Amino acid sequence: MPQDIRGNFYSGKRGGLPGIRPPGALKEPALEDKCTGCGDCAAVCPQEIISLDAHSLPVMTSLDSCAKCGLCADVCMMGAIELTLETRLGLARLKSAETKIGVFCLSPLAAKEMA
Repeated sequence: MPQDIRGNFYSGKRGGLPGIRPPGALKEPALEDKCTGCGDCAAVCPQEIISLDAHSLPVMTSLDSCAKCGLCADVCMMGAIELTLETRLGLARLKSAETKIGVFCLSPLAAKEMA
């Protein structure tokens, strides 16, 4: 059974196949209670490795490809994905780079919106 970065296994009370949750995702059933399935976490992922499962919960297609940038937690307004120490540092690096170059264009979504 897949596990998340913290070593938590997910199968979920909603049923279906288990998935690897993004860093900082709450443990189930708290994730199921807080996540609205809005998809903001998937839309902002610069690696494009977060999607929503059949129950509209975030899953990752690859743990190894995760940049641990913290953007998914930063956009989660419901607190279903929280910043961890590692993702907090990643987000700080991104915001520092944004300040230095003046434009933040990390994700493909941001590039499309700027075009």
